[in-house]
Amino acid sequence: MKMHHDFKATRRVASHCVELLNRGTEKRAPSEYFDSISATIANKMANAFGAICGTPPNVSHGTAETVSFAQLTNKMDGQFSHAVIMIGPQAVPVLASFESSAAFLLLDQAFGGSGTIPECLPKPLPASATIMISQIQMMINRTLSLAFNCPPEQTSLRAMPSKFSPFAPRAALTTAQFSLCSEGGREWHIRLAMDQDKIGDLPGKGTSIDAEVGSETQTSRAYSPFSAPFSSIPLGLRAVLVDAEISLAKVSRLKRGQVLPVSVSRNVPLWADDVEIGRGSIGSLDDNVAIKINKINNHQRISK
Repeated sequence: MKMHHDFKATRRVASHCVELLNRGTEKRAPSEYFDSISATIANKMANAFGAICGTPPNVSHGTAETVSFAQLTNKMDGQFSHAVIMIGPQAVPVLASFESSAAFLLLDQAFGGSGTIPECLPKPLPASATIMISQIQMMINRTLSLAFNCPPEQTSLRAMPSKFSPFAPRAALTTAQFSLCSEGGREWHIRLAMDQDKIGDLPGKGTSIDAEVGSETQTSRAYSPFSAPFSSIPLGLRAVLVDAEISLAKVSRLKRGQVLPVSVSRNVPLWADDVEIGRGSIGSLDDNVAIKINKINNHQRISK
């Protein structure tokens, strides 16, 4: 029996092109990957913010770039609000920043206005603006959950102080800006940033995500002063019983126990913060001073 054999190839050994052999293994730069998913994020963002804006806003995005945290903060001129969204099983931090003025724009539109923004934002922000900022942060959280096909239980939202960085001190960040334009043509912006070394830990392992708009479009919600989240906002109620003038000389001679004659109007103005909401007459109820409402000023939008 012959124990030795000479094996010879009867046909040419198969060879494959480099493109096939490397398919799926080529790594893209973080900014290129961010660009590839920006369309998906923009679509999901439009759907999510339709719940606040009434109809989905037009959302466009800029080209992704790599910056340091210091360079990122320099891009934010003015008063901004920030939140950190932790994405996926690896809890990849994504910094979301937007102009605080957007809260006033959306709040005014939500209650029937055109999107008026104060020339100077008050400090501290009123409760209504703070609530709207929380709503915006929740919609950004939902946007990223949908964009990365990530279950809600694998995303978490954390508020962030303006001078705190969720990234390593010398981390290179990949960032892109998204512009939202709702009815009336008023535009505002959301900037997303993440550590480029953590992008590979995002759900999807760095592959591109389908940019098609799914069926998750949010139903428009009409905000109401009778329902959450704005119904519990406390307003300072004030009734002006006397609005009269007195000379400096009389004020200088006032003494304890002195009686000043004053006339109380039959229609006392009633104020909620700095807005006159109506008028009423003074009376009593259960041994307490009370006001009977005689007139309500309609079409007043009160912001606390």
